[in-house]
Amino acid sequence: YGMRPARWNASVFVMLPYALYRYFGDRQTMERYWRSILWYMEYQKTKLTPAGLVGGYFVGEWCPPMKDSILEDHQSAFPREISNQLMTSCFYYMDCMLCVSMAELLGDAGAAREFRERMRQMREAINRPFFDAEAGCYLPRCQGNQILPLAFGIVPDGALARVGAALTDCIIRKDHYHISTGSHATRFLFQVLGELGAEDLAIRMLSETGYPSFGYMLENGATALWERWEKNLGFMTSHDHPMTGGFGVWFFSALGGIQPGADRLRIAPTVPHSLKEVHCKRQFRTGTVMSGWHKVGQELHFEFRIPWNLPTEILLPRLGCDIGDLTVNGEPAAQCGRVADTPEGFRMEVGMGYWHMVLRRTTGAEAF
Repeated sequence: YGMRPARWNASVFVMLPYALYRYFGDRQTMERYWRSILWYMEYQKTKLTPAGLVGGYFVGEWCPPMKDSILEDHQSAFPREISNQLMTSCFYYMDCMLCVSMAELLGDAGAAREFRERMRQMREAINRPFFDAEAGCYLPRCQGNQILPLAFGIVPDGALARVGAALTDCIIRKDHYHISTGSHATRFLFQVLGELGAEDLAIRMLSETGYPSFGYMLENGATALWERWEKNLGFMTSHDHPMTGGFGVWFFSALGGIQPGADRLRIAPTVPHSLKEVHCKRQFRTGTVMSGWHKVGQELHFEFRIPWNLPTEILLPRLGCDIGDLTVNGEPAAQCGRVADTPEGFRMEVGMGYWHMVLRRTTGAEAF
């Protein structure tokens, strides 16, 4: 912003080649730019402070609600509580994590070792000043400071539950189910809530219509996402500016459960109690994948359509049921020979075609 570099924007150089491989199986971009990525990461290493963090002059979170901003400072787009150094250092950690994955794929064992060590050092550097072991959270205590450490696996061992509780407590008690983050932490907010098993809290936040929220935009005539959480500030108020739209990733990957890999697909839908149905589809190289579920009384119906040449693993949540409560295309799951009853859920390998699975709870049991 102006003369201040944005650490997370530069991360796209690392993120994009790996994303092209993960979602489309494209190794060429990763192979072509690997040496340039290594040079870039060496350059970024020279910008670390003696304490091992990204310098504080880098821009961190961007465009939180005005009530959570430093007013009159650079269009009031800088946060008051979310730490610049915490956020930018977390993105550097993420870059190192992606570099480990790419190095392993490309057979560069030396680089993989180097970036694992950088991850270890950066994790310690981040937790040393920002994590308060007594309070069980990252300081200052706000939504934005908890989200990225949770999303990237930076939280100290044994502290995950307390940091997760700090995040949900901030959402409920401090912000009354409203969003207090900007364009970057909001991208990971709903993903983190889902990983914490708080998907109904995520749905509650997405359903709010008071300021600041996505529902507030809709209530005020929005037909696309706004640049700011406010309708009209007189500056930086584009009404077609989807930089906070990262929550859409959670719709597909968690609610629809569509989780692409380089050469195979995983579908693992999440079923919040507060939603009645979900339907989504996504285009892949070999065709369109469709995933959906809906509740009918004591039954939970899952429907999937898989295109040709796309090996797929389906993982259905247990939701208090056992394998005797599941049918696959009308056949008892225990007899069809496809379903593995695992602690994580009901797992099966499927190929091209239409798949209809039904979980049934006994009469009198609580509905899904």
